[in-house]
Amino acid sequence: MHRNSGLIAMAEEALAHAQGRLGDMAVVALAVMLPLALAESRWVPGMELLAPVTGIAGILGLALGRSRRTSAWAWLGAFLAGMALSLLAAGGVFSHPAEALGRLMQGVRRLQWWATVVWLGGSNDDPLAPLVAAGWTMWTASLWMGWAAVRLRAAMAAVLPVGVLLAANTFFGLGGWRHLVAFVPLSLSLLVQTRLWRLRDELGPHGPLDDSALGARVIALAAPVAVLALAVALILPPIAAEDLADAFWERAEAPWRRVVRVVKWLFPGVAARGDAPSWLDEGAGAGLPAARELAGQVAPDEQLVMYVRTSDPPPLAVPDYRDP
Repeated sequence: MHRNSGLIAMAEEALAHAQGRLGDMAVVALAVMLPLALAESRWVPGMELLAPVTGIAGILGLALGRSRRTSAWAWLGAFLAGMALSLLAAGGVFSHPAEALGRLMQGVRRLQWWATVVWLGGSNDDPLAPLVAAGWTMWTASLWMGWAAVRLRAAMAAVLPVGVLLAANTFFGLGGWRHLVAFVPLSLSLLVQTRLWRLRDELGPHGPLDDSALGARVIALAAPVAVLALAVALILPPIAAEDLADAFWERAEAPWRRVVRVVKWLFPGVAARGDAPSWLDEGAGAGLPAARELAGQVAPDEQLVMYVRTSDPPPLAVPDYRDP
């Protein structure tokens, strides 16, 4: 009994030291895994290079949230820094520091050429442009997550953009679903931490929650809930609400097709090449609309399905196919 009490006291002491950083760790973990999830869908090569960028964005958001004054210049600098770091990471500057200047200049020239072609109404499939755009988008989502968690004490509002990006990636790209599952306990951990922060703000600096041991017990009670939520997410079978999906896409398919046309014009090289998880092979993805064309075909193959006969002469250098 004495040994168990000692272990419990040690666990409470460890949680007491870590509880103030629980939300920080959840923010950084969510930020880092976002580009890793998109990398599994293989939209464009090199998406995993953006993981340090989003991690920095989460840390910067936490710092901005804790600062007493955040001017418009600070936000402008943060957004410009996100664009610059996305370009540096996408251009391979971080992975090849000896060639940093040359790769940076090459990346700037490639972006200039892409912008020129788009401005003239053309289309350029350089993968650098969508990679930089994705990096800046994820930078903004991660920056907001860190700032909103600390300043607003609102975990759900903080993680909403990241959750939407993860869910959209899994739906359209068929990849990163493990990261989407991990999103559940990490979000719950951040929810517990922000709730503790809010209660401390309401009760004052000398309130009952100022006791670190009490806060550690609250976190210890919430941890099994997060584990249970993760287990339920893994065990429960996926639900394919085809009627609901059909009703939604009757209204959303036309605007979505316009979005697809714009994206394919700006970034023609973007296409998901992720591997569908096993539960999608069992019909959970049935009824997905044609609007999913942004991701390309799902599991295409070269199996022969028909013969076509025509009266026109065959083209040159093409083998003559005959009826079996």
